[in-house]
Amino acid sequence: MTAVDVMRMMGLLNKKSVNKLITGGLARCKDEMGTYFRAREVEAYLLSKRVRNLWTVNRRDGTYQMLSETLLLAPRSFFKPSAGTNHLLVAPLGFAQLGGFLGGNGLTKSAFERFGIREDDGSFCQMNSHQFRHWLNTIADKGGLPVELLTRWMGREHPRDTDAYRHLTTDERIAWVKAGIRGGEMSGNLVKFYNALVREERDDFLDGRVQAVHFTPFGICTHDFAVSPCPYHLACLRGCPDFLRTKGDQRERANLIQLEGRIEKAHEIALKQVEGGDELARAWVDHHNETLKGVREARSVDDHPAIEDGALVSPFSGGSKKSEER
Repeated sequence: MTAVDVMRMMGLLNKKSVNKLITGGLARCKDEMGTYFRAREVEAYLLSKRVRNLWTVNRRDGTYQMLSETLLLAPRSFFKPSAGTNHLLVAPLGFAQLGGFLGGNGLTKSAFERFGIREDDGSFCQMNSHQFRHWLNTIADKGGLPVELLTRWMGREHPRDTDAYRHLTTDERIAWVKAGIRGGEMSGNLVKFYNALVREERDDFLDGRVQAVHFTPFGICTHDFAVSPCPYHLACLRGCPDFLRTKGDQRERANLIQLEGRIEKAHEIALKQVEGGDELARAWVDHHNETLKGVREARSVDDHPAIEDGALVSPFSGGSKKSEER
């Protein structure tokens, strides 16, 4: 192989860059025809420069996620345009590389400068790698990614560690619900009232009606407790028309399945107590029956093919006796 062959194969900028490889250990040969390199020695040099570990994730069960199974990789010098990119040497993307790409390092411009991404005041955006991590976490959280999967994706040990990164403010949650109503991504009595109004009054109605959004393990509550206490005593799944499910949200679904299992066990115990002559337990049987019905109706939201994933749906849009009394 000639110096030009080596240069092109390794993505070097010029033949002078090959001299740096020779200094770094690449063997060079000479004969009466001139200078050349043996392919096997070039291969040995590349192997010596390869990352030590060919995996990116230790699954802690004796297996590893290999480089060949990983998407977030970068070839050597990919973030140093002045050095030339060597596509034959691949390594996991590191914080230093990502930080340099986002914020620049004095020698190269940041990604925001290179692509002309600016703030509203005209200045270039600024972000470090940790802020970027928070941003990704927030996007995934807004999109409804279950906290267990989000924890695993971000490489954390426990779901509780993810809670510190969940930055949706009250105003953002309210804006999200309002956007769902305006965009036709919600159903229920609230949406019916909204659509029945003339267009000029709809925004005023939303501003007056949707002033609070509460996230529960099973869905979203839009009841404003500042106006009136909860008529369901926080038992959303017993028919509250202010309760909303996010269609396709696996976190909500998993919590509903777990709750259903616990209620079924409690229901069996109450039935045995009634059979044993305890008439007071009959009230618990009725309570569990009503709650089980609500849980199954909430779960059935995911089974509607006409509803898109991510839509906010009221499982009890028809209301119940309590909602009618209100």
